[in-house]
Amino acid sequence: MDFAYRWVACYLTREFSLYHIIRIWDTYLSEDEGFSQFHCYVCAALFLHFAPQIKMMEYQDCIMFLQNLPTADWTE
Repeated sequence: MDFAYRWVACYLTREFSLYHIIRIWDTYLSEDEGFSQFHCYVCAALFLHFAPQIKMMEYQDCIMFLQNLPTADWTE
């Protein structure tokens, strides 16, 4: 609940740049179950992408990391 609430309530708008949010939300809106199913896949993909780093962290560090994902410099 410490990080998942923000991911679900804000639909990752704090985790990505505006460009990436527009791309993700385009899929959310165009798919029949975009917000309920595709969003779960996006969150799972984030966990899988960052899993090696997350596994090496203590609980508090993990929570801080998940609330401030290093996605600012991501490109297409």
